Amino acid sequence: MTSRVTTLKADAKIAHALHLMSIHKFRHVMIVDDEGKPTGALSFRAIVRYIEESFLSPSKN
Repeated sequence: MTSRVTTLKADAKIAHALHLMSIHKFRHVMIVDDEGKPTGALSFRAIVRYIEESFLSPSKN
């Protein structure tokens, strides 16, 4: 028996992805298009890296 895969659309909020990862203890979530076809995967580490680069790095002005 196979289990159902938890997916998100590309326009989902990061908070929603983190919530799913937290409650299901996932490190990755599959990203799908409007037809439900996989387009990629989002990892917890990629989210952390994005936050580090966007909010914790010095401004590049």
